[in-house]
Amino acid sequence: MILETNQFSRIPLRTTTFNGVLRATEFPTQSGEFGTWKVRATATSKPTIKRRSAA
Repeated sequence: MILETNQFSRIPLRTTTFNGVLRATEFPTQSGEFGTWKVRATATSKPTIKRRSAA
């Protein structure tokens, strides 16, 4: 499940659900700080996308 949000709301703008594989494409450096991982999701089933209502 991938939740897409913006900085002003905790309610997801879009939710994408699928079965698939996650692969790390970039690893964090060993700096002692929290690292940022970049991952790529490859769906093995048809994704279901649910958008937040405009109301």
